[in-house]
Amino acid sequence: MLLENAVSRQLISDVPVGIFLSGGIDSSAITAFASRHYNGKVKTFSTGFDFDNGHNELPLAAKIAKQFGTEHNEMIIYGKDVVEIIKTMVRCHDEPFSDAANIPLYLMSQCVKDDCKVILQGDGGDELFAGYPRYHIMAKYSKYKLIFSLLHSVKPIIPFKYIKAKTERFYPLFDNQRTINKFAKFLTEEVKDNPEDVLSTKIKSKLISTSPFNRYNEVEKEMNFLTDDVQKLLWIDTQIILPDQFLEKVDKSTMANGVEVRVPFLDNEIVSFALSLPSDLKVKNGVKKYLLKKALDGILPNEVLYGPKKGFGVPYQNWLRDPLKDFMNEIFYDEDIVKLGIFNYQILNTRINEHITNKKNWGFSLWKMLNLCIWIKAYDVTFE
Repeated sequence: MLLENAVSRQLISDVPVGIFLSGGIDSSAITAFASRHYNGKVKTFSTGFDFDNGHNELPLAAKIAKQFGTEHNEMIIYGKDVVEIIKTMVRCHDEPFSDAANIPLYLMSQCVKDDCKVILQGDGGDELFAGYPRYHIMAKYSKYKLIFSLLHSVKPIIPFKYIKAKTERFYPLFDNQRTINKFAKFLTEEVKDNPEDVLSTKIKSKLISTSPFNRYNEVEKEMNFLTDDVQKLLWIDTQIILPDQFLEKVDKSTMANGVEVRVPFLDNEIVSFALSLPSDLKVKNGVKKYLLKKALDGILPNEVLYGPKKGFGVPYQNWLRDPLKDFMNEIFYDEDIVKLGIFNYQILNTRINEHITNKKNWGFSLWKMLNLCIWIKAYDVTFE
């Protein structure tokens, strides 16, 4: 199998090699193949949080570790302990960067650096083999367009709480825009929790001349060889969100502690093979990662292969309500930040109060703005 060969090659090292194991398909597959080829007992590392939101993957990761005989290690991260880490991560990225998964990556690499200078991780599997719900939706575009148009039409007469807010993210896929703009809107900000909403008129006016779609327009010029929208969406992800967010997050967070992360799914042979596959081998009959799951059948347990995709959710929304509440207020109401006139404080105040009292979840925008303010303070940024 190509993946097994890639894992075997990337285990070659003069120093001990470990694995960040989440309990998902990709890291579990890497663990399975590493256990066959590593000279010794491979070490695996997993993390959990004080708030798990019902998505605690530690038990499943431990089960995988036990099945493949790894030396397994677990870490629990508490919101009360991450204030200085958040500041450190802004410095590591050298820019405002709000993918909160950089926190566990930094802390885990800090923990393992004395034992394992090289770590294998599962990034790339979702973007190459179609692991996200959006690929399934694009594969059944006509069907879902009808469903979402009906949802949109009944919203005014059905209480909002009965319609999952997350479905709002899918609406841009079905409006009458160029395909590339649909993809861009779908993959960027939350519809109901857009960070731009809390900015002042002065700052918003400076954003008018910039387009968040520029990079998408550049990538669109490279997609002439692709035959369907699923393939186009996969290609966009491999060109934008994977290198600019996910790999950026992994590289900066781990190298800050002198740990090298290797990603077997992005091995040249696997990438070439995956890009050559038709989309109906990646999403088939509602099954995401169809071909990868078939290839791993009998190697990984069904609860890993066919269980619900949980993602690696850092509970920053919960942290902002309690352990990071004072820190958030300290940053947002810092004298220098207030003087810069970045925010519409009437809107920001409302969102902070509603979030803290659990009336609404504004964590997405508050977290982004928090990181922006930390960056502004750290680098003495001004707005002319």
